[in-house]
Amino acid sequence: MTERVLIFGAGELGLRAFRAVKKENGSCRVLGFADNNPNLHGKYVKGLAIIPPKRIPELEFDRVVIGNQYITEVRAQLRELGVNVDKIETPDLDEDDGFFDYGRKEFISALFHLGCVLAAGFSAVFGFLLLS
Repeated sequence: MTERVLIFGAGELGLRAFRAVKKENGSCRVLGFADNNPNLHGKYVKGLAIIPPKRIPELEFDRVVIGNQYITEVRAQLRELGVNVDKIETPDLDEDDGFFDYGRKEFISALFHLGCVLAAGFSAVFGFLLLS
């Protein structure tokens, strides 16, 4: 039986999820993309329709792959729509497939810089209080 997959997210990460799913199982059938952006509904990616999430319960699928940066929120949304948790797949963060490399280095760099700024601010405030 051919596995039926739905991708949640029609942006860059959704396309990466699409490629990862096809690489993992070339014989699977990607049914389409779901996305919360109403401006994308009715459009197509890779020849597949982008649907609003409220239509997900109408579909027969084996799994939903989250191709979106808001993994926790999307997982909760899918659960609210009645999707069985066993059918929800979050992306593999393995470095080898490159799926989540998008923006990862920049994100880590930003966190590092934020930590430095917070540490410097804390030091300045703490030093001011000690000198007062």
